[in-house]
Amino acid sequence: MSMFNTSEQLPDSGTDLTHRLDTLGAFDPEAADRIRQALHGTTAPLKPALEPVDVQLRKAGTLGDPGIVILLGASGAEDLEMVFRRMPEHVRILLLESEPAAAADLFRACPLEELVQEGRLSLAIGMDEALVEKQFLSLVDLKRAPEVRVLEMRELSSDAANFYYSSLSRAKNTVHLNVFNLGTLVYRGPHWQYNTIQNLPQLIAHPGVARLEGLFAGKPAVIVGAGPSLNEALAYLPQAAGQAVIVSTGTALRPLRKAGLRPDLTVSVDASHLTARQFETCCDDLYLACSSLAYPPLLPKFRGLFSASMASNPISEWLNTVGESKGALTAAGTVTTSAIDLAIRMGCNPIICIGADLSFSDDGTTHVSNSMYHGSRLDPARLIRTPGNYQADVPTTEQFKCYIDLLENYIRSHPDIRFVNATTGGALIRGMELAHPSLLARLGGEPFDAYDAIARQHDGYEVGPMDAICSALRETVEQLLETMSKAHEAAMLCNQLIMMLKAPRPEDEAIARGYLETLRQIDRQLVENRTCSLFLDMSLWPISYRSGAQRAPHEEKYSESLLSNKRSRELYEQIAGAAKWTRHLLLNSIRQIEAGRTHAVPSEGELVPV
Repeated sequence: MSMFNTSEQLPDSGTDLTHRLDTLGAFDPEAADRIRQALHGTTAPLKPALEPVDVQLRKAGTLGDPGIVILLGASGAEDLEMVFRRMPEHVRILLLESEPAAAADLFRACPLEELVQEGRLSLAIGMDEALVEKQFLSLVDLKRAPEVRVLEMRELSSDAANFYYSSLSRAKNTVHLNVFNLGTLVYRGPHWQYNTIQNLPQLIAHPGVARLEGLFAGKPAVIVGAGPSLNEALAYLPQAAGQAVIVSTGTALRPLRKAGLRPDLTVSVDASHLTARQFETCCDDLYLACSSLAYPPLLPKFRGLFSASMASNPISEWLNTVGESKGALTAAGTVTTSAIDLAIRMGCNPIICIGADLSFSDDGTTHVSNSMYHGSRLDPARLIRTPGNYQADVPTTEQFKCYIDLLENYIRSHPDIRFVNATTGGALIRGMELAHPSLLARLGGEPFDAYDAIARQHDGYEVGPMDAICSALRETVEQLLETMSKAHEAAMLCNQLIMMLKAPRPEDEAIARGYLETLRQIDRQLVENRTCSLFLDMSLWPISYRSGAQRAPHEEKYSESLLSNKRSRELYEQIAGAAKWTRHLLLNSIRQIEAGRTHAVPSEGELVPV
């Protein structure tokens, strides 16, 4: 018996098709809309795949159990049914069809809406790379690292084949980037939480980047990176003063100051203590735009501060309730992209970059002179090549190549902005006009004082009542104490369940049910402490990732129930420990706020080790 209806069995009246499309639209409105538009079109007869689908399935079956199967092209209902019959129910299937008319024919022949509703099938219809990427990423669980199989359902035209290849390559690169980002989040979460709480006195006392929104509408901005080409571009930068907003990245600040130049704004987003070397220069006349997780000793060095939330920092949600909203900075690999995004938020257009090489000199020199990387070189033989601005290719690293892709994606998302790469070298960045740095001398326009405008925005900020802020923080401190106690209790209950599972007795069932109900109550209480959760969240990323990850080799011997309780016990133990050290950090910050010491660098005795 067929698991699908045939085209003769499926109702094909306008009313019935509308009902089916409405059902599909409830779960995938894009697919429903594209099929609806194509239902009355025609498509050329589809040619069978060069290798029959059943043969491809047999080959796929010898390679292990896939987590995702990608179907290229919509062929007949029989082939689709064969795929679903051969694949276990946990396998998720993504159908890519570049021709909406072909997808509409398949929709007439089989109940795609039911498969989408069940969660077994996802659709990407039309030549839309972003849609393919979105649908593929919705199926990928990075913790599980699923195997992916690709099946050709029919013979593909060269245009369709190129589209599928390009789309899947884009999705693959995004997965690699997401894996890198996930690794960063898991590894850095506790560090970022530590920095943010240490920074609270400064973050509360100063405005956010939201104060700069639209400040320089229609004015040009010059974004200063620290690539080797900055050595030549520096000579032209003074001619842009008073005609553009000069925004320096942290790494470029020392070379600028060495050349006697003062940027209007400096941007830093990194949390690492290594960034301190970028700021070993005079900063007391400068304004810093930084993420809330920036390295704490840097913030008091500057005349003024504009902080920003990052999408990955939940404490920012609390900060935005203290006075006016801080605003956000985009994190996209390189700080150059963050600086560009801030300039656009300030209303700047065009955006002119200097020193944005994202590559190295032929001899391996990595950065401009007088930066923290002064004299640093990499072995050219160990570098990869990427297209250059003035050379066929230039040396770079996989990491920088990733940054180039991110920056190009960012540029594509801002078609209304003119981007210029004013450089004598560096990697090709698609979407940027190429110009010589002498362009800076020809900016023209009415002169303006960007530094003074930024200073006025900073000095006009008024912080909220400190008593109320400290009171709110002390309430969170009490919540953390309660969380620590509840998490300890939950860990002990999990331990009791583990002991029962190792040596089960009939009389334990009722006791276990009582323990599980208590655990459910504790979970509800932990979730209800919303502010407390915001302050704890980042330090729990590592254990949260582990809780949902695949079994480690040493865990293969455990049953599902035993493994679940072991991981739950670990989670509660981590929550208790995180609540303890977060509470101490908050108490340190509260004491500094109450003492009015928002401009003092915390002494070592005031820091609680992570």
